[in-house]
Amino acid sequence: MNPRVRLVPVALAVLMLGAACSSGDGSSLLDTTTTSAAGTTTSAAPPTTTTTLPPATTTTVPAALTPQEVFAAVSPALAFIETDLGTGSGVLFRESLLVTNAHVVWPYDRVRVVFPDGTEVTDAAVTHLDEMADLAIVDLAGASGLPAPVALGDPDALEIGSELFLVGYPGEVETFPQPTLTRGILSRIRTIEALDLEFLQTDAVIAGGQSGGALVGDDGIVIGISGLGTEGFALATAADDVLARLDQMLAGVDVDGIADRAFPAGAGESSYAVTVDNFFHEIAWVVDLEEGDEVIVDADSAGDAALSLIAIDGVVEAIADEGASGAETLVATAPFDSPYFLTLGSFATEPIEVTVNGNFPLLALLDPDDGTFVEPGESINGYADYPGDVDYYLIDLAAGDTITVFVSAVLMDPELIIDLADNPFDPLAADSDSGGGLFGTDALLTFTAETDATYLLVVADAFFGPGGYVMTID
Repeated sequence: MNPRVRLVPVALAVLMLGAACSSGDGSSLLDTTTTSAAGTTTSAAPPTTTTTLPPATTTTVPAALTPQEVFAAVSPALAFIETDLGTGSGVLFRESLLVTNAHVVWPYDRVRVVFPDGTEVTDAAVTHLDEMADLAIVDLAGASGLPAPVALGDPDALEIGSELFLVGYPGEVETFPQPTLTRGILSRIRTIEALDLEFLQTDAVIAGGQSGGALVGDDGIVIGISGLGTEGFALATAADDVLARLDQMLAGVDVDGIADRAFPAGAGESSYAVTVDNFFHEIAWVVDLEEGDEVIVDADSAGDAALSLIAIDGVVEAIADEGASGAETLVATAPFDSPYFLTLGSFATEPIEVTVNGNFPLLALLDPDDGTFVEPGESINGYADYPGDVDYYLIDLAAGDTITVFVSAVLMDPELIIDLADNPFDPLAADSDSGGGLFGTDALLTFTAETDATYLLVVADAFFGPGGYVMTID
């Protein structure tokens, strides 16, 4: 991925593995025995007869494929995926359909796809996104010369220590690259119960660009889709879980439960009059810029407003927050061609009216999570719409009420805050990493209300987003 990216979720190859070994039929073999035949008693010793069982048979365990054979079986269906932001990998799992990671293609609806034999689709459509499980479907319908799709298998038969292979395109710079093969073992299996997803952990070497590639067993069956990695190990979503969610998406099911969060369409406006409701309320726009464009935005308010320009890779390009009231002016130069996010926030303890004017069209990014009322006993699927997004919910609590809130996510590091709208800078409760999770970044806290009030329940994208999350309130 682009070197500016703060975190490259690198390798979740679809982990699909069939049973590598088959057991015997379970029958037991008896040792050869002899039996004595009852005869008429005579002076001669009674004759004996011997019963001979057929020779024992054994079940032949298919020999594991060599690394060269694994690569030959899978690599033709491994695609190189390229966007203006970076590169990744994809697996042809059905005729003309690729599975990859959502973070590989986001936020684009068209990508470039290349296979090892040189087959190229320059404008392939991204048709489905699952922002919870970090999955996407790319449709290659109409393309000719596509390879045969690979088989996705069930990894349940795998044992810790099983040999695995990662196939994909890590660190690629070529226009028509070839996939690579990396060998490792199954180190452990991790589960996100809130999402009912299983992840296979391997020590196979991983690097940016491997995201969306294949995790393969020694029988040549894809058992997982690689997508996340950290220093020392990689994680791949189990292939059976992947396939179940792909089938649902293709059937039109809102599998991630957050509805369509596509980028806004239309021409946009250069001027807006908006209300920022509280300290945690952010209003966002998308502005399309080319490298070298100078963007100038003014925010005028009687309150303390602030502007930020965030690149699509999560880098904050500029901030304007000079005074406690009046005009704030943000000036920045775009480092590359891309959509950018303009965000407006407030440091005031009450709602403020703000007029925003820009020298480029601004497309309003609607966030249905903000201001939603929730109750104890609920489970909410939310979405960090851009890197660093802050979602706030409202919950009515009486003095003495105690709630436990848990937030779990794959693509973002959730930070959880409970506060009152007039109490900025010193939250009543906060947590970032007490909930465990794949990387120990899920949030968990227990809070007891001291007064009857409507409290703010805040989920902030503390690190790398965007992405979906599940919040449960008990």
